Amino acid sequence: MRKFILAILFFTGTAGGATAQDYARLSDLVILYQPDVKPYRPSGSDIDLADQGKSFDIVCTIAHSGHLTDCQAFADNIADRGFVASAVSNLHGWVVGDTTRSGQATEGMRVRFTVRFQLEA
Repeated sequence: MRKFILAILFFTGTAGGATAQDYARLSDLVILYQPDVKPYRPSGSDIDLADQGKSFDIVCTIAHSGHLTDCQAFADNIADRGFVASAVSNLHGWVVGDTTRSGQATEGMRVRFTVRFQLEA
């Protein structure tokens, strides 16, 4: 059985009319905790090879506690909804510091990630 692995990468471009300045830069955040990525393994009948290589964005808000919350996936082009749910779930474990490396408060900032659907070798 083939399995898919989840890869989360920060996206610094623009999407949906938003500018890069609307989002915190991952390199400016102090990551206090980033759990290991849990790979997504669909059941054999749910594997949709049409999703191979596709990507989508997830936007999260940084809570007062530093946790990523209110994560929303913009994944209309992904057929396997289980993969989308897995990607969002993986981000909920992240915790960032209360200030950026440049000294800005992080509470309420938004962070945008790009997730790619790739076959694991």
